[in-house]
Amino acid sequence: DCVSTYQAVFSPLMGEVWTVPIDPDRSGTIRIFSKNGELVYSVRFPENEPVTWNGTTLSGQSLPMGVYHFEIFYDNENRFRGNVTILR
Repeated sequence: DCVSTYQAVFSPLMGEVWTVPIDPDRSGTIRIFSKNGELVYSVRFPENEPVTWNGTTLSGQSLPMGVYHFEIFYDNENRFRGNVTILR
C-alpha cells in the first residue's frame, strides 16, 4: 500500500475536470467516497488511458462542494489514496 497525502482541487462550474493520478502502465479501479464513507463514484480503467472525473455520481448527479476521499486499486493489489476537493 502507498499511503499518500495527495490532494487536488478542481471547479466543475469553471469547466474543470480532475485528472486522476494513475500510473499509466497499470490497470485498476478508482473509487471515490464522500466524507461519510459513501461510495459516490467508481470506474475501472485500462492501461495507458487517462482517467478524469467531473464531480458527478455514477448516475450523473452533481456532487456538492467538499472534500472527497479516493482510493486507486491497481490489479497487482497496490493501492494509492488521497483527497480531492470540489469547489462550486
